[in-house]
Amino acid sequence: MKRFPIYSIIIAVVAACSSPRAYDHNCWMRDLPDETPACMMSIPGAHDACTAGVDEDYSFFRTQVLDIKGLWEAGVRSFDVRPTSRGDHLGVYHQIADTHVTFESVISTLASCLEENPSEFAVVIFRHEDDADLSDNFGSLMGDCLKSVKSDGLAVDFREDLTLGELRGHILFLSRTRYEDGPVGAYLEGWPDECEIVNASGQRTPVTVQDYYDPEGKEDKLSHITETYEKNAGNRIWTVNHTSAYVSSGYGENSQNVNSDVAGMIRSGRGKTGIMVMDFAGTDVFGEWKVAGRRLVDAIIENNWK
Repeated sequence: MKRFPIYSIIIAVVAACSSPRAYDHNCWMRDLPDETPACMMSIPGAHDACTAGVDEDYSFFRTQVLDIKGLWEAGVRSFDVRPTSRGDHLGVYHQIADTHVTFESVISTLASCLEENPSEFAVVIFRHEDDADLSDNFGSLMGDCLKSVKSDGLAVDFREDLTLGELRGHILFLSRTRYEDGPVGAYLEGWPDECEIVNASGQRTPVTVQDYYDPEGKEDKLSHITETYEKNAGNRIWTVNHTSAYVSSGYGENSQNVNSDVAGMIRSGRGKTGIMVMDFAGTDVFGEWKVAGRRLVDAIIENNWK
């Protein structure tokens, strides 16, 4: 019988143990236990998630290449959305740039994804992009929209101790802006430095938010990401940690600066990331920039099994 050196066997075992877990990006939560605390998960998020469709004249505002369905299929489960009042509906903008997407269509797309993949849940973090308002009825539009979503059974009320099992098949809405008859889900108050999640019962839960969006450069941004990650990894603390930011040449340069390094840090196994929000999620190249958005999404997902 042919004999293999013992070191060859050891190398094979180590390689097998360190190989990425096989999973389907559409339903990567499927094999995680129901009792997993939601605040102890690692969740990829997309900053200004609807901007793939902005017009070329406003390409400066583009932070994503993939649309909502594409982001879902890449494994993203947290979506930063900026709705504004446009008469009888809620448009989505990035400052003054029209994404040609409505808030209602974002919910409809996510509802379809959840129907096809009931093992999953989505988080929608939103704020009123009032610079682009055409009318003054944002509060009533949003209130009516989310009341309808709640009556359909799609929305879930926030609790500090929510588990994956309770969230499966649902959307958790977290709003940075108050609206009529809210909140559905919860409000985020005191963003970012003294942020609390305030649910419909008025209960307040501290949440750590790092949204340092105008750094001086690579090391400045990386230090904020790393400090937040190392402070909260392994603890039952709701966390929203942004790798997204704008530097001198735009969102692409910052993503090239930090996303790959952050993916490497996560793969070193220091603990769960919480919600980690990035530009160019699910894609590794944007124009001239190597943005490593797919690499970072995969590192975050795989971190759930460490």
